[in-house]
Amino acid sequence: MTKADKTFAVIAAVCSCLFFASCASMKVSPSNARSLIVRTAKNMLEKKYEFGKNNPGSGFDCSGLSQYSYKQAGVDIPRTARKQYENSKKISKGDLKNADLVFFSTNGPGPTHVGIYIGGGRFIHSPSEGKRVQIVDMDNPYWRVNYYGSGTYFK
Repeated sequence: MTKADKTFAVIAAVCSCLFFASCASMKVSPSNARSLIVRTAKNMLEKKYEFGKNNPGSGFDCSGLSQYSYKQAGVDIPRTARKQYENSKKISKGDLKNADLVFFSTNGPGPTHVGIYIGGGRFIHSPSEGKRVQIVDMDNPYWRVNYYGSGTYFK
């Protein structure tokens, strides 16, 4: 293989990742993965809430949105908010970075709702039946009272 052939192969591989939604086979740095997770979640704004769903075509529930967004960056996380919390490394609110997960106890004990932290005290989530994916402020009294904890899947 000539040097030109090798260069072309590398360029083709990079370009293919730019045109496809997921390129999990290529290693992504943690900072790039965080950016991709947030960008993916933001691209889902206004998608409808749909219980048990985790794709743009049919909609998302809260944990479906986080699972889908992480998967696009090549990071596999569990399907439910409770399992996402249990399997994440616990962090304080003060240590939150983009793409970390914030958990809330909104429907019974324990973590029952999850959102993706996007910086500035805000997170993106798929709220509930009849609503759409949206960005909200963690200082909103409802979210402040129901905050359960935060977790990360990054070191």
